[in-house]
Amino acid sequence: NYNTAITQPTDPTKLGHSFGGWYSDSSYTTTYSFPSTMPATNVTVYAKWNVNSYTISFEEKGGSTVNNITQNYGTAISVPANPTLTGYTFKGWHTDVECTEAYEFPSTMPAGNITLYAKWEINKYTVSFNSNGGDAVEAMTINYKDIVTKPTDPTKLGHSFAGWYSDPQFKSIYSFGQEMPAESFTLYAKWNVNSYTISF
Repeated sequence: NYNTAITQPTDPTKLGHSFGGWYSDSSYTTTYSFPSTMPATNVTVYAKWNVNSYTISFEEKGGSTVNNITQNYGTAISVPANPTLTGYTFKGWHTDVECTEAYEFPSTMPAGNITLYAKWEINKYTVSFNSNGGDAVEAMTINYKDIVTKPTDPTKLGHSFAGWYSDPQFKSIYSFGQEMPAESFTLYAKWNVNSYTISF
């Protein structure tokens, strides 16, 4: 009823927006001040909304840097390029640090800040052995940075084994007991021909 006390209502809410007040016009040029009592006319007031800005943050867990995304709610977002990490394969973004909940990028900015965590799977690489005519030595598949252990020396009729080398020209001898690099490689057996005597 006219002239009865009125109370300003609780501010409304809108996903991805902040309430900017009530206005007397739909162009939001004149703010509306609620009177203490009901005026002698019907009134329509218009809610003004300010779009919020949110950030998707990335925890690369040792991988290459991925820039955070800060944009207004509802604007189109582009999925960033995958990070890289030597010796590992990227297995997607997750919403928890333990990487149990995979995250699917939406097409537009969601209404909230998000932190995403990179999941990495360690790579396996192969050490192959070229016995150069000696007994075959089985290749070893080893996790990145695990220790490369020496296999049993091969044998070759009429020859003495002289070690494993990183190159077929036998210029660089390979030392076992070091970490597996982030690539597969081949080792080459060197042989010294034996000398024998026929006695009469």
